[in-house]
Amino acid sequence: MSGGLLSRPKLVPPCSGWQEDLPHPDNPPVVVPALGFNIPNHQDHVFLELPRASALLRGLLIWFVPFQGFLTVDILWSFFSSDLAFKLEEWLMFIFSACVGVWSFLLAVKFELTPPRDQPLRFNRARQRLYAYNFKFRWWNPFERW
Repeated sequence: MSGGLLSRPKLVPPCSGWQEDLPHPDNPPVVVPALGFNIPNHQDHVFLELPRASALLRGLLIWFVPFQGFLTVDILWSFFSSDLAFKLEEWLMFIFSACVGVWSFLLAVKFELTPPRDQPLRFNRARQRLYAYNFKFRWWNPFERW
């Protein structure tokens, strides 16, 4: 509510649940406008580009990278340091597990070190269009660019 003098609503008849009236358009704003952390990437007379967060889980895979690297090296070391003669099935299991280990290590490193900055939204004023930029990745290829 505003002070003691203007405790009645300006709207006639008043709405139920009224607490206070909005300021008149001639009054200066009470709250300073701010974007917070969502500052635009680019703004000019043609378009406005706003960021969207894309790497919400960034920082969690960094704990997986050393663990996966250790497991891959351990598999390789234990396989090649053994004096046993291996069968075809054991060789296939070793090759498969080594490939999966190296692939998951490289994929986790890529996700941690080279994530896209953001997936921006672009409002084009001239064409009156909204463009949403999304990146697509193929889970099986850790070497491709975003």
